[in-house]
Amino acid sequence: MALGLPVAAWWAPGCGTDAVGIEACRQVEAARCEVAPVCVGFADAPAIETEQQVQNCREFYRDHCLLGLENIEADAGQGEIDSCVKAIRATADCQDPKKSTMALCGVPLRDGLDPEVAPCEVLQKPHWLQSCRWLDPNRKISSAAGGDGGGGGAGGAGGADAASTGETSALSASVTDAAASVSSVVAGGFDEDL
Repeated sequence: MALGLPVAAWWAPGCGTDAVGIEACRQVEAARCEVAPVCVGFADAPAIETEQQVQNCREFYRDHCLLGLENIEADAGQGEIDSCVKAIRATADCQDPKKSTMALCGVPLRDGLDPEVAPCEVLQKPHWLQSCRWLDPNRKISSAAGGDGGGGGAGGAGGADAASTGETSALSASVTDAAASVSSVVAGGFDEDL
């Protein structure tokens, strides 16, 4: 029996993860869940209306974020996370976010994005917000670098969408499939996860 314990310790060395940005993901997704009801009925917006559905969304993403951010180069500090969450909430607070434009909201978008885009569309793609640019899975951004060097543009609203959804990892694809299977629990979900 004495031999069994060291073998068991070797066989199960412990759980670990290389996930990046777990807490950042949780805070951003919690904000997205909280504001989701303002966009119910907007194209591709999640059907999250009630407080129970908002809570289900928060709980789902609390666990989903254990996978971390898709942009493994993101190194957001708490100040950047807070700024992103504030921008998400400000976007949701725009007058009539389903029909208004970001130009009327006063919340800065990344370079190259059309300011006439509806706030509800931006809430589905928070990396379009200047304060949330570090979420973009296709950009290597580090908060220690002192910014993103001017943004470089995203090729317009359609180009940013294609770039951000065109290259997902196999893990993200399997997580998306798993998320779809629990959509009845979440009562909707975001078309684009972080």
